[in-house]
Amino acid sequence: MDKPAEADRGLSAEAREILNEISGDRAEVPDEMKNLAKHSPGFLRTFHETYQHVMRESELSPKVKELILVAVDAATYYHYGCEIHIRGALREGATQGEIAEALEVAGLAGGFHVPLAAASSFEKVLMEQERDD
Repeated sequence: MDKPAEADRGLSAEAREILNEISGDRAEVPDEMKNLAKHSPGFLRTFHETYQHVMRESELSPKVKELILVAVDAATYYHYGCEIHIRGALREGATQGEIAEALEVAGLAGGFHVPLAAASSFEKVLMEQERDD
């Protein structure tokens, strides 16, 4: 992810505002969002509001929602998103076994290669966590 000074270059006041809001609401702000803020801050705001609505505490726990996002991102080969939501699932108390099982479920929809492709993302996050502990 960009350093704050680099990320602010070329951003409008509206873009900075929505990125600050996202930063306050989420554990991390993906580079894709920073790029989108530069070109379409209104769309990013709409996306973030929708994300906040979906991720609120409701019938499904935040952990279950993160596990669903892990599976969906894996099934659509969005590895960066998969990493973000693996971190989120771990933060919400998911076990490594629960994450592995979510990847297996994704394989039912996308084929056996889905968990194989996502295994690198899973391992990367676990190694980061080990390093940070």
